[in-house]
Amino acid sequence: MKKLNEAVLLVGDIILTTTPKLVSKSIRKITKSDISHAMIYVDGYSVIDATNEGVQARNTQRLFYEEFCSVHVLRCKKALSPESVRIIVDYARQQIGVRYSIREAVSTITKQPTQVTRKQFCSRLVAQAYQTAKISLVKDADYCTPENLRQSSILFEVSGATIPVSEDEVRRWKNHPDITEITRNAINAILDQARQKAPSVEELNDIDAHLIEYPDDDAFICQLYMSSGFLDIWKTNVTQNPWQTDLEKMDSWAGPKEFLEKYCRLTLSEGTAGQDRFSRNRDIYLNYLTQHSLKTFEVLADLYSTLAELHSQRRKVAEEWLRRHSDEPLDSLGGNDALKPHSPKWFEDLRIQRPHQAIASKMAVDSMGRNDVCSICGDDPAKDYVLESSDSFEKKNVSLCLCDDCLAIRKNMYGEVFLPFSK
Repeated sequence: MKKLNEAVLLVGDIILTTTPKLVSKSIRKITKSDISHAMIYVDGYSVIDATNEGVQARNTQRLFYEEFCSVHVLRCKKALSPESVRIIVDYARQQIGVRYSIREAVSTITKQPTQVTRKQFCSRLVAQAYQTAKISLVKDADYCTPENLRQSSILFEVSGATIPVSEDEVRRWKNHPDITEITRNAINAILDQARQKAPSVEELNDIDAHLIEYPDDDAFICQLYMSSGFLDIWKTNVTQNPWQTDLEKMDSWAGPKEFLEKYCRLTLSEGTAGQDRFSRNRDIYLNYLTQHSLKTFEVLADLYSTLAELHSQRRKVAEEWLRRHSDEPLDSLGGNDALKPHSPKWFEDLRIQRPHQAIASKMAVDSMGRNDVCSICGDDPAKDYVLESSDSFEKKNVSLCLCDDCLAIRKNMYGEVFLPFSK
């Protein structure tokens, strides 16, 4: 058996695979190819694809392939910009829950395209995601096969895409609860029942639009989210992996150091993508609430606020564990360096960690029409500072623009010493 080699994968990579199943053999025979399925790598250990379950995310650690099954990893010859990666991944995530179109998938293979619908199949999902970033992988993003993707002139094949996996590891994963499967089941349960009210619903955002138009369905939809378990999935992961958000538990974890180091580096290499995604969703539902006082929007705003905080905590714990245990220089760890106060990235990070402070600081800056006002009270003059190194990993890399009064208050009341920001 073999599995994907995470060490060589980059977010945005296209993964082409096959299986010994009859349908896969048929696709390969008709398309004269050694592969029959396509996926997008969207995060550490995570891909999104379209199957008969619809568009869903999967854990790559649970994807195992027979030795004789082909696996190709493709990447753009011209490196993707961070913005292109974000667009591609955001598109794929937005499609989660969209139904699979057997008819259109077959039409692609038989070269008799029909009218394009919002439904998906594997290679269409990949091609359309890239097309959204203005990257044309194939001639027709709506109708293409995995083999068409493999032959794309703008892609090259990444070497070392797979590594061997033991039968013991396969068995261990099969006996371990699958969070991605739990999530898939919850999303599909919500969508299946929501479509009884609104047949045109394809993905979760469609439910939001339906609620805005038909607010009387709020109680029904809110109950779907609660009964499906969607709102509590995060609790399962926290229960299974408490060390991810607790530095003491990570330090005392009995597993191999190599595993923890790999996990921490991967967590940091993702940047703030997860936090940003969750905080954007939180802000969307908070904005909805200002216009539509619906219970569904309230519980979803609470959910994404919790997820953003958890993701931020995981990054903090991972960074501090590496600082304590890694032999590499600290500046190579990819952690959060202090950001210039009132910069766009500073505000984005603050919105995740301290949303109320972010709102107050943004109002101060906007009302004065300038960045050099105090982050706390809005007074001027004020200067940029960074919190002096602290033993508490939760207070690392804190930067603020402070007036003299607030600088003194932070020192006298909280014992915080701020140094001039030097960047």
